[in-house]
Amino acid sequence: MNELLFRQALFLNGKFHQWHYWGLIDGAFVGIATGDWSPIEAIKNSQMSTGLLDKNKVKIYEGDIVQWHTWDGYVGSSPVEFRDGLFYPVASGCLEYERFDKDKGIKIIGNIYEYKES
Repeated sequence: MNELLFRQALFLNGKFHQWHYWGLIDGAFVGIATGDWSPIEAIKNSQMSTGLLDKNKVKIYEGDIVQWHTWDGYVGSSPVEFRDGLFYPVASGCLEYERFDKDKGIKIIGNIYEYKES
């Protein structure tokens, strides 16, 4: 069965606390968590599933930070963004899909709320 899946960032005392998953899940609609927010604010904190899995079989969402390899040996990381109807790992403004080393895959290493580069 197809899912239309989103995850919503929930915050406690101004810091990321946990995810709330909503959308069409297993044939039933699960709604957003509003709490102290308006529905519009709750939707702004939501990220759509890409429908894809990383190399460890973990669902990839917009806002995830993914690590990728290119065929010429470069290793990079970037957030996943939805634009122009497609999901992109965004690095330095543009990344050509043809350069990905598909054998090494893409791996989630964090998300925009929890990942801090060292």
